Amino acid sequence: MRTLEVLFTPAEFAGLHQRDLSETVCVVFDVLRASSTMVTALVNGAAGIIPVGEIAEALAIRRWEPEAVLAGERDGLRIQPERSGGVAFDLGNSPREFTRDKVGGKTIVMTTTNGTRALRACAQARRVLVGSFLNLGATADLLKEDPPKR
Repeated sequence: MRTLEVLFTPAEFAGLHQRDLSETVCVVFDVLRASSTMVTALVNGAAGIIPVGEIAEALAIRRWEPEAVLAGERDGLRIQPERSGGVAFDLGNSPREFTRDKVGGKTIVMTTTNGTRALRACAQARRVLVGSFLNLGATADLLKEDPPKR
């Protein structure tokens, strides 16, 4: 039997890592920003997006990949140097910032208050999708073609 489970807050999806998600399809809809921003970045030619839960993780990846674009927010505001140990993030979390000239061909390392944390919580799922109003039809089509096994 297929079930639908909706989780709204980081506190609710924090326990997902303790569950068997191997036959699960997780669709992350962060309606306010993160998922729309990710879809916009990919449409504008981003090479990929690495979602991370914490600012420190984003900074560590940036050290390994200096050309990566740092993007993110906390409480709706772009991450500023005083919050990240002196490193200014390149972009915030607004789809309008993710233009082709800023993200085309680049890898984006993104951390957000909710969206990227939800993605990380779903990491063990059989399949993880990022859904938004911008790609709702494509997301629904994928779910019809490859329905969750549970």
